[in-house]
Amino acid sequence: MEYTITLPDTLTVESRTKSVDLDLRKIDESILVKAVLHGLTQKIADAAAGASQAAARTALGEEKFKSKANVKEWTGDGSNWAIIMETGKDMMQLVADRLADGDWGVVRSGGGAGVSPLVAKARQLAAVLIKGLLVKRDGNAKAYTGLNTGEKVATLDKYIAANESILVQAQKELDAMKAQAESVDLGQLGL
Repeated sequence: MEYTITLPDTLTVESRTKSVDLDLRKIDESILVKAVLHGLTQKIADAAAGASQAAARTALGEEKFKSKANVKEWTGDGSNWAIIMETGKDMMQLVADRLADGDWGVVRSGGGAGVSPLVAKARQLAAVLIKGLLVKRDGNAKAYTGLNTGEKVATLDKYIAANESILVQAQKELDAMKAQAESVDLGQLGL
């Protein structure tokens, strides 16, 4: 397979407030190919990082999942290894499929598990509604914004479960975005 891609002359990599410039014109093509394949491999493999947590959440249910002891017992003795591995595979496949569809970003829950666009959109809408309700009640949204990621996800999912209309609204918004995307003439964009 052969591709023609345009790269910037320089790649700037930043970490810990410092940066390094790499002159891509000096990099051999074989190294660039390895870099692309490494990046895709890493992107897909990273999706499985939360497989044990995602599998435990599904198997135990939300209430039992809140107990670290329950999660440790479920994940720790190896008896559920096959389920965890299959969950990881599913999570990686989700990313691979989305990459093949041209989507680099994958929405992730607090446990690292890839979630469907509908759940992601519902969580986004629920967050807006929850923050609005808290501001109305308390004058601020600290009761929500002060939570860690996992607590936020649990709060959003609980709110969504109690308010099915959020899923309906999320689906309407996703359908509208899809229709808008399908109406774009890529020829007009010069692609």
